[in-house]
Amino acid sequence: MAVVDIKRLLKQEEGVQLFQRSSFAEEVFLIRSLRTRETWEVATEAEATQIYDKEVVKSRNCSTVQKKLGGF
Repeated sequence: MAVVDIKRLLKQEEGVQLFQRSSFAEEVFLIRSLRTRETWEVATEAEATQIYDKEVVKSRNCSTVQKKLGGF
């Protein structure tokens, strides 16, 4: 029997992506920051949403600083 692994994009904002990965045996949530190239893997959607929201705020703050300084 083949194992099916499904990855679904739930949210994407300010260079941060929230995925749900599920298979027959488990369900995990992945948060990926395109700015820092970090990826988190957590078991609950609540924890994933909390990390996602924090990373979106960090990305917005970084963008604001770049605009005030005239970009890099």
